[in-house]
Amino acid sequence: MATLYKTDGTVETVEVNGLEDLQKHVGGLIEVIPEMRDTTNSKTHLFLANEEGMMKELPINKTFPLIVGNVLRVELGKEFD
Repeated sequence: MATLYKTDGTVETVEVNGLEDLQKHVGGLIEVIPEMRDTTNSKTHLFLANEEGMMKELPINKTFPLIVGNVLRVELGKEFD
């Protein structure tokens, strides 16, 4: 499970089962946002966005206004080690 922060400000819990799902939720190639790591509840989460978001002129994300496109928050686990 992951949390999807859409550009319109809505937030959804989504299923993620591999790279294709990650890419689907951000709308293209994924990029880890290195400045954004969350260690809430002793778990580490990564934040992912569309690597080509600026080139594609995606809209600004209302939750994360310095990022364009959807942002996906995923728990760092075995599949990402």
